[in-house]
Amino acid sequence: MERGRRPVGQGRLHGVNVARDTVAVVGGENGTRPIGARLRYGRWQALRLPEVGTQGTAPAGVVTTGRALTIVGLATNAPAAGEDDPETLPFSIKGF
Repeated sequence: MERGRRPVGQGRLHGVNVARDTVAVVGGENGTRPIGARLRYGRWQALRLPEVGTQGTAPAGVVTTGRALTIVGLATNAPAAGEDDPETLPFSIKGF
């Protein structure tokens, strides 16, 4: 990676995948914003991960499925009316 340049923001690393021609990493920034990057042909490329929870998206892992990457993790939504606790649900996104 070029000195001083980062493909994504800084955060916590939650998942790594090493495949034949790529390395992919996913994590989170500030506990709410998902981040990810892929190393292909000697260059890092940012993965533009969507925010799927209203209160945070936490990618937990990345796997190679054929030629695509699948990202898995947890999405947290605001509490429903009359509820005290937020709702946390699993998610998966395929196609990176």
